[in-house]
Amino acid sequence: NPRLEVFQNIFSLKKLPKEEATVGLNAVIKSYKTSIVCVYNGYSSGRVSPKVSLGNEYSFKLKVKNKKLKSLGFLFGTHGKAVKGALTFTIKSPGAQEVLLRKKIDAIHLSDNQFYDIDFPSLYLKEDTIKVTVSSDLREEEGISLYLNEEGMPYTRIIYYDDHLI
Repeated sequence: NPRLEVFQNIFSLKKLPKEEATVGLNAVIKSYKTSIVCVYNGYSSGRVSPKVSLGNEYSFKLKVKNKKLKSLGFLFGTHGKAVKGALTFTIKSPGAQEVLLRKKIDAIHLSDNQFYDIDFPSLYLKEDTIKVTVSSDLREEEGISLYLNEEGMPYTRIIYYDDHLI
């Protein structure tokens, strides 16, 4: 009986001491952590973008060091209030205008002066520049701003998988 064999095999497994059982898992976790790199595109200038609201989207080009993106984090300004609505992030290749990713987030999860990371399932870029468009269904008075770096671009946390460490 195949089911009985599986059941018997479960109980015939060798029990490992706690130290040995976690060695393999710890090695995998350590390898994963060391293969992830986090960089920022400059410093926050304290200035913010125009408010992103219904009909007022915000687009910019972002240069990325590595083509294997894990996530992008943006520093948001909610202007001191809880915001109900949604933001949509559209990432395109700048040349072909091909949509690489579209992700919608609930604005209630955004905190004033805090980073919010947008994770990607698996995004491998063909180019080292992407075009990011942020749109929203918020009314203008509820709009959200992005903090800008010293060059006037959105201050961004870029997390990627490093080819040399994997």
